[in-house]
Order: sequence, then C-alpha cells, then structure tokens
Amino acid sequence: MLTRETDLRVTNLEDFGASYAETLAHWRARLFRRLDEVRGQGYPDEFIRLWHYYLSYCEGAFRERATGVVQMLLVRPLSRHLSCHP
Repeated sequence: MLTRETDLRVTNLEDFGASYAETLAHWRARLFRRLDEVRGQGYPDEFIRLWHYYLSYCEGAFRERATGVVQMLLVRPLSRHLSCHP
C-alpha cells in the first residue's frame, strides 16, 4: 500500500513489542508495590482490578505477538537522510 500511494521508502524498522511487554510487566509490579498509596488517593478496588486486567492483558498480547509496536523511518527517494543508527 505504501509504495502504491506514495514514493516513501522504509529505511529502518524497529520492532519493540517484546520490550513493551516487559515495560507493561514493570508497570503492573509498580502498581501493586504501591497499592497503599493508590488506595490512599481514593481509588477503589474496582479501579485496581481494572488496571491489573488491562496491564496483564496487554502484556500477554505483546508476548504472544497478537499485537505489536514498531517504529519506522520513511524517506523520499533522493532525500539526504541521516540514519538514526550508526
């Protein structure tokens, strides 16, 4: 589709879904380490369960590659581009 609709070309592609799964796991762990603070701010158990489910669900989706996240660098032909990587 990209090549049919534009003259842009992919010059770099980075898939960081696996890293994002780890990030979600860390966020979930932090949430549970600080439950007293969360509750102290007035958030009910329903809120905590919702975030536990959401973070776990998303982490699993990234680990199983049911979803993903990438960063792409696109350039036009003949453009002078400096690579983000040495």
